[in-house]
Amino acid sequence: MAKNNNSKEQDLNKDKQDEQDIVEQFREMLDESVGDKKKSLWQKPGFISKTLSIITFIVLLIIFVNEIKNQISPEELKKSLKISWSESMFVNKSITPYEVTIVPSIKIKIQNTGSKTLKTLRLSASFIFADNGESLGEGVANLITKPLKPGETTNPITIRSMYGFKGSSKQAFIKNIDKWKKVKARILARVNSGMVNIGEIDVKQVIEGVEKNLSEKDKKDIETRNEMLKTLISSIKIEEKEAYWRYKTYSKDKIIIVPSIKFNFTNIGKTPLHNLAFKGEFFNANSNEIFTTGVITSIKTPLSSKMRSKEIVVNGDYGYSASNVKQIENAGNNIQELMVRLFVKSSATEYGHLGTFVVKKTIKYKAQKYQR
Repeated sequence: MAKNNNSKEQDLNKDKQDEQDIVEQFREMLDESVGDKKKSLWQKPGFISKTLSIITFIVLLIIFVNEIKNQISPEELKKSLKISWSESMFVNKSITPYEVTIVPSIKIKIQNTGSKTLKTLRLSASFIFADNGESLGEGVANLITKPLKPGETTNPITIRSMYGFKGSSKQAFIKNIDKWKKVKARILARVNSGMVNIGEIDVKQVIEGVEKNLSEKDKKDIETRNEMLKTLISSIKIEEKEAYWRYKTYSKDKIIIVPSIKFNFTNIGKTPLHNLAFKGEFFNANSNEIFTTGVITSIKTPLSSKMRSKEIVVNGDYGYSASNVKQIENAGNNIQELMVRLFVKSSATEYGHLGTFVVKKTIKYKAQKYQR
């Protein structure tokens, strides 16, 4: 009986061991199976690239949604921008012995009074005459790339016009300040929508580096220059004048014609003349609107009394263009009827008017060969 009992216990222990072995083998097989699946998933061709593409798409989608949220309409942009500070004056553009050019300039600070951050803010200004709204020139500020958060204000931003006024000196402008046309600056802004007008600024009639009240010395200098100009004009007698159109560019692919005036003059004064600048102001004969201007410096060698100068030609800076000569010739009747005002100045005077002449609708001096 004892043997039988021992035999049964051994059989039971063996069965339990076999069951444990089977369970352990099953676990090992299950682990291997799961491991193989995981391994095969990562090793599947294109899995990593597809995963990265999905992640990239999600990131771009988030960025796109944020950009859409930050979009701002023109109406909202106009309400969100405030000119918090400004100053204005006329500044130097160019200075030569013959003339000074000054242009209107403004400095402004812009405050974001809205609820959205403004990125890549673009600002420009249209400089206009206050009495009739006609344009004097345009100016563009550097792109503001630093985001302007709600409540923040920009650093001073400078915008100056491309065009302005010319005179013999800055002091001469001050003396004739009552003849100045008042100028305004219309401020335009843009972020991601159309341009909006955010305000206007009156440009002060102040010139950079010049006191508004002239000293007695400055006044005397201007009077002296005016007397010298009268003497200069009375010393010049225009001879053999002719105004017409001439070829400025004559190439295989482009033809440009400009208005021109040629002349010579006799020095009927008592003193030699030299280093003179002549300006032609070409304008529409019907509307009096300026078409173009041109300037030339001549008489480098002193021209003695009663002597005649060599031929002088003043060409306009701009005109008409076409792809061939035939187009220019066919457009002859459509060319504007122009006249030209001729001015002269020396290094010590302003420009003085010598006369006004009709520009003929004749095209002259065609180049014989194409310009390379």
